[in-house]
Amino acid sequence: MAKLAVCAVMLMHCLFATSAAAQTEDALSRNAREIFETVLSPYCPGRTISNCPSPQADELRADIRQQLAAGESPEEVKEDLYEVFGDELRTVPRAAGFGLLAWVVPGLAFLVGGWAILAWARRTRDLRPAAAAPTSLDPESDARLAAEMAELE
Repeated sequence: MAKLAVCAVMLMHCLFATSAAAQTEDALSRNAREIFETVLSPYCPGRTISNCPSPQADELRADIRQQLAAGESPEEVKEDLYEVFGDELRTVPRAAGFGLLAWVVPGLAFLVGGWAILAWARRTRDLRPAAAAPTSLDPESDARLAAEMAELE
């Protein structure tokens, strides 16, 4: 009975160890894919690492996988790439220094454009002539109009 219990414990341990290894491999693949899709390739301008067909990109992808398997975080791997190849690999500019303009200018343009449209709408509303109040005809013209309308019917 004791041997059966030990076997059951060992079987459970093997299953959980395999499951943990699968989860680790899954996390490694997910992290690698995230880097491949968010960092531009230094070998194919305008393409991400995942879309670059060059042999150098294949080597870079393998190197990134090795770094992740060695325990480096995705952010550390990205920073290493930016140090080696430069900030041109960023798909999204940093929110610091000159890259901050890429975040601030569109927001300011949106606000200024909205303000300009609002000012224009208010100005055109204020310049619009007031609607004329309907005027009534004098009694003589009113009678003549009624007579002509009766003739038409």
